[in-house]
Amino acid sequence: MLAELRSALALACLDTDATVPLDHLGAGPLRCRADVSARIDTLARALLERMDAEDWDPGAAPRAVTSVLAASVPAVEAALLRAAAGSARPGEVR
Repeated sequence: MLAELRSALALACLDTDATVPLDHLGAGPLRCRADVSARIDTLARALLERMDAEDWDPGAAPRAVTSVLAASVPAVEAALLRAAAGSARPGEVR
């Protein structure tokens, strides 16, 4: 689940059709690939925590994405919806 979420976030931030500006990755310079990876991990964990707080309610996925990323990112929402539908349970994914 976390790997799928990281991939969706990376594409949303780094792809040529990026929907999330790089400044949404946080303050400070991004000096290397490890900096980008660490910030994507932070965003992924924030999304998981938000969904966990909502007891993995599928209706919370769009709100979680918008609150964490300040943008609608369908691929990230879809990853959260898949997790809410089956594999993730409250408190299980952190």
